[in-house]
Amino acid sequence: MESWKALLQKHILDRRRWATRHKLHPAIVFWIERTDKRHAFTGGCVRTSGAVSVRQGAA
Repeated sequence: MESWKALLQKHILDRRRWATRHKLHPAIVFWIERTDKRHAFTGGCVRTSGAVSVRQGAA
């Protein structure tokens, strides 16, 4: 699995040249929000311990 920094670089920084940081910032924020929502729906961001998983399954 690629690190967060590697994914950000691959998807935002390496795709085009940004004139200023002010133009780069919204692109980074948009990418993070979109990526986070995608992982939230698939359960990619959620990490639970075994005890939490057992309690959720028993309820």
